[in-house]
Amino acid sequence: QSLRHAVICIRALTLCQHTLNAKHIADNFSLTPLNLYLVRHAQSANNAKIDGPDPREPDPALTALGERQALALADYLTTAPEPDQLSDTLAWRYGVFDGLRYRVNRMVTSPMQRALQTSQPLAEKLSVPVKVWPELCEIGGLYRYQGGRTHGLPGMTRAQIRERFPLYVLSTHITQHGWWRGDRETRHAARQRALNVAATVRERATADWANEHVLLVAHAGFLNLLLQ
Repeated sequence: QSLRHAVICIRALTLCQHTLNAKHIADNFSLTPLNLYLVRHAQSANNAKIDGPDPREPDPALTALGERQALALADYLTTAPEPDQLSDTLAWRYGVFDGLRYRVNRMVTSPMQRALQTSQPLAEKLSVPVKVWPELCEIGGLYRYQGGRTHGLPGMTRAQIRERFPLYVLSTHITQHGWWRGDRETRHAARQRALNVAATVRERATADWANEHVLLVAHAGFLNLLLQ
């Protein structure tokens, strides 16, 4: 089951890669490629109980299945296919370089626990730093329901993330007080945040991310806005 979920994730990842490559070229009239791979986090505790009676957690961890999915993703991305499985003419299309299936050399992730955990096995295998961007969090930000209304939560602090994920490079917006400010985010604010991230990606595609292979780990709702 974990392998099946990983394959579904990779199919979405490959589709997003080609979509954003085409969009980048169209928007910037540039032949400088950015290989951007979009990954939705593995199964979280909330995903597993979405139809159950238990209340949803504000910042859930991965389930045991989710942890296996994260490992399967790392294995897939760092393992080359057998020589007879892929012709040389198609190698460029599927990202097979330097003996790896995908030559990921930069990673960025949401600060939500499920995204941090999904990124970790791949980061450890590749020994690449992972930049944590609060702006990649899920639509709504971090909050809980209490007393009939929502209450914003700060999220993990800088020290907490550093202790659990030592390879990660933290944004200056992540402080000793956490990374989320305010109450539940509106849909309009989330859409604007996605536009800002897209603008940042386009800008960096012609600067330090030119010709790079960047893997971005975030959330289904936010990734949908980003692709719009």
